[in-house]
Amino acid sequence: MGRTLAAAAIILAAVYGAHGKLIAYEGFDYAPGDVSGKSGGIGWRGGWFGSSVNSTDNAVASGGLTFAHLGVSGNRMEERGADVRSFRRIDTAKAALADLVEDGPNGKTLGRDGTTIWIAFLVSCDSYPAVAYGGIHLCDGLGDLTKDPFGDKRAHQRMSMGRQNIDTHWYLGRVTNGAPGKGAWASNTVADSTVRLLVYRFDFKKGAEEAWMWIDPATDKEPAKPAAAIHAENVTDFRFNTLSAGAGPGTKFLLDEIRIGTEFADVAPRDK
Repeated sequence: MGRTLAAAAIILAAVYGAHGKLIAYEGFDYAPGDVSGKSGGIGWRGGWFGSSVNSTDNAVASGGLTFAHLGVSGNRMEERGADVRSFRRIDTAKAALADLVEDGPNGKTLGRDGTTIWIAFLVSCDSYPAVAYGGIHLCDGLGDLTKDPFGDKRAHQRMSMGRQNIDTHWYLGRVTNGAPGKGAWASNTVADSTVRLLVYRFDFKKGAEEAWMWIDPATDKEPAKPAAAIHAENVTDFRFNTLSAGAGPGTKFLLDEIRIGTEFADVAPRDK
């Protein structure tokens, strides 16, 4: 079965046959070119977009990333560095997500207390050992992109997943851009050109959240918490409804198979 057909079957199984919910999926099943305007996948409100302040864009490139027994489809994104961010809004208004979202100043957001959200993606850093951030960020709304290519990250950016800008290891970061409550948790795995499956779990609680990150877990069953590469017990409270993808100056990251769901099987579906 080809990449596209296999992924379609897996997505349908996740939506209709699993106990959890596949909230959003992006496999970059597009022709190569700038990512802005691309609007496939499922669970999103509109397509990818960026800031008019930037003179370049992140891109879709031929050939998707793969991982053993993971269902995949399409091509991949190339995060071209230079602090260029690409954004996509999650469709948090869907009736099927009513038990997961709450109203906030920037619309309906995921992260209601008492819920669990899993996020997974394939990633590699083709520019290692150059040091700069790369991967994805979770945002609670966005600012005016015609004035700020980051969309006012101090007011809206919440979580960083991938690699930070002062280290060379895969990590999890609670981003506050100078405000109180920041946190950074690094793994022991170098963020180089090896394709990795990064899987994050967030347990939303009253007050601080709890989070885990696994690197390359097998897709046949949910990974054990003691096996996590990172366990963050005190993550400052946050909500999110927007995805940001991009990399820092002098780097290039490859990104693929982004999934957001309520169970491990939703975000790491096994391709049999």
